[in-house]
Amino acid sequence: MRREIMARHGPQPLGAESFAPSTHIKDELAERGWSIEHLAVKAGLDVSVIRGVVEDEYMYQQSIADGLGRAFGTSAALWTNLQLAHLAFTLHEMWAERQRSGPAPGPAEARPGRS
Repeated sequence: MRREIMARHGPQPLGAESFAPSTHIKDELAERGWSIEHLAVKAGLDVSVIRGVVEDEYMYQQSIADGLGRAFGTSAALWTNLQLAHLAFTLHEMWAERQRSGPAPGPAEARPGRS
């Protein structure tokens, strides 16, 4: 049933824009006067992992969410939920853009010169 609804109407609107968790992390770092290196120590994670998270190169694993929660005094679920909300928002925006631009080309249209 849900697939039929999605096929007819697309995903439900998500409401307000969602920001990447890295935006929240950068805000927290600035507010607390912390460096990425300091956050890595507080989180118990390698600096390269924290840098990857801050630069949006990594999606969260449980260990990253646990570390961020430990460092910032929040739950790991907060960071996981921020990541999931941002991913859902991004996918919804991609779907909406695809609907505005029309269907994807078929196999013959996608490869000019082939029948």
